[in-house]
Amino acid sequence: MFYVFAGITVLLSLLFLRHYLPIFKDADDLFSILGFFLIYVVTTSLIGVVVFIPYYWWM
Repeated sequence: MFYVFAGITVLLSLLFLRHYLPIFKDADDLFSILGFFLIYVVTTSLIGVVVFIPYYWWM
């Protein structure tokens, strides 16, 4: 069951990356690249928390 929830988290994270990456596609300065990386990591963490809440409720 853990792998199902981990897979859902990965799929949602990749979906977010697919829709958000074109905004920063032509960025070449370090600030924009680090900002994109920070936004992606924080959003992926929040997606993971939201997806895994039911997992911990059921276990």
